[in-house]
Amino acid sequence: MRKLLIIIIFNFFILSPATAERYTAPKGEQIYSSNAKFFINIDPQYNRIEVFSASNKNTLLWTLNKKIGFHRYFISNDGERIFIVKERFLKANDLNAEAVSIYTKNGLEKSFSYSQLSKPRRSRKGDTGPEESYWRVWRDEPVIVENNQIIISVFGKEKKIIDMSSNNIYLSRN
Repeated sequence: MRKLLIIIIFNFFILSPATAERYTAPKGEQIYSSNAKFFINIDPQYNRIEVFSASNKNTLLWTLNKKIGFHRYFISNDGERIFIVKERFLKANDLNAEAVSIYTKNGLEKSFSYSQLSKPRRSRKGDTGPEESYWRVWRDEPVIVENNQIIISVFGKEKKIIDMSSNNIYLSRN
């Protein structure tokens, strides 16, 4: 009887769903280009990104089928490219994975790895996110778009700037 009581208590307190990590699903949203002539509709239910012209919101221009995550999504001023900037956190063994991806209606056009853009650091106490030793942080918040450029702050005064009209990336120090 005593063993049964211990097992019940163990299952209730230790294996309880209340102690498990909980994640919310990404939410759908519409994101406009810098010039507001195009927008993308993020559809996490069907894992797709749809491109529309703001002047004709009912006509789909093209679709990118891509798993939707907690990333930042952008559309170029000509509606030809979708830019995906991955979330801040990555696992230590993913340093060569895509951190920024550029897609056209024909698929992946260009990508940059975490190690190309940053020297990811270990996650620290106080970071909003995972703290285990195998997690890394590659960028600061927020990611900003202005003048058809994506500005990614990388630890302090260094910034990586992606020109959405040329797909070039360059370093800026303030």
